[in-house]
Amino acid sequence: LFRSEANGCGPQDAILNLAPAFFGDAYRRVQLRGIRVSNASCTVGLRVRAAAGHSFGQWLRVFDLTLEPDAQSYEMIAGGDVSLTDMVEEHGGIYKLDGVPADPFYILASSGMNLARLHLFVDSGNPAFSPSRGMQGSYDNLADVLHLAARAHSAGMRIELSLHLSDYWADGGCQTMPHAWLGLSAEELVDRVSDYIGSVVGSFNERGIPLDYVAIGNEADAGLLRTLECKSSSLLPVNGDVTTNPDLLSHIYEAGYRAVHASSPHTLVLWHLANFGRYTETRRYIDAMFSRGAQVDVLAYSAYPFWSHQTVRQFQDFANYVTARYHRPVFFEETGYPWAPASGADNMNNGGPESYPLTPRG
Repeated sequence: LFRSEANGCGPQDAILNLAPAFFGDAYRRVQLRGIRVSNASCTVGLRVRAAAGHSFGQWLRVFDLTLEPDAQSYEMIAGGDVSLTDMVEEHGGIYKLDGVPADPFYILASSGMNLARLHLFVDSGNPAFSPSRGMQGSYDNLADVLHLAARAHSAGMRIELSLHLSDYWADGGCQTMPHAWLGLSAEELVDRVSDYIGSVVGSFNERGIPLDYVAIGNEADAGLLRTLECKSSSLLPVNGDVTTNPDLLSHIYEAGYRAVHASSPHTLVLWHLANFGRYTETRRYIDAMFSRGAQVDVLAYSAYPFWSHQTVRQFQDFANYVTARYHRPVFFEETGYPWAPASGADNMNNGGPESYPLTPRG
């Protein structure tokens, strides 16, 4: 294990851990940010913990170690999804800190979490429409999201709003059109997306709740607004499928980007994909959008060792590649590691290629 660290420099130490990697004579660029110097002395250094008994040995070669002023202030973003907090509490769930009931947002904020992620659906839980009726209608709608955002903001957290642009959970190939948007022409659909996003962001503005990030779509690898039902392979006549209709998809992204910035210029816009570690798919998708004029501030990815079959080191290498190619910061939008074996073939019942134990400590 390699660790770069800065100790005693100011109010908080800065640490970067990297897993072992074998590159031969190749070098890997590493950057430790967030070193705030306010004390009279500061210790910056490297630590290596090598495994004993390897026939080929473990060692670290360092080249061109420099200290440079950072043009932008830096803070580690540590976020989590709090979308169903209301549901848990209304069904009797109690959050505790050291055995004492406490507000969950206070617990999270005091433990270092500084960003709350919230999912929003267009018309979830409407019993007259499928797949909307499959959702819990009183949760993850605009009123519920605004309530949760206010609680998170009061606890000092940043807010990220994840727009599914659907009545139902969107991910992978499940990108269903909201029932109220069916039958629109391509131009009308782009306008509806713009109006909807502008209205949502405006609702946050009216309540004095700043939105730091807005994600247009959720794991939108296949595109947006594609089908009527999740399990359907039949695309709608008007759809934002990335393969068959990249022009419309780029227009949807650009309309969303402009709507966010028109209502809240400081808010950063994300695209959220799940093809982490898949270089060819990433180039095809993002190149197609950029070449058509779509704009974005942050590229966000789901990165689970279990589903992606990638190691943490591979996550780091891929994030560095995307940042270098597209000059955008990369978010680990979702990640997870099982603290116990899960049941079900599609759940995290192992650690993928990582060997950490399936325990809370692992």
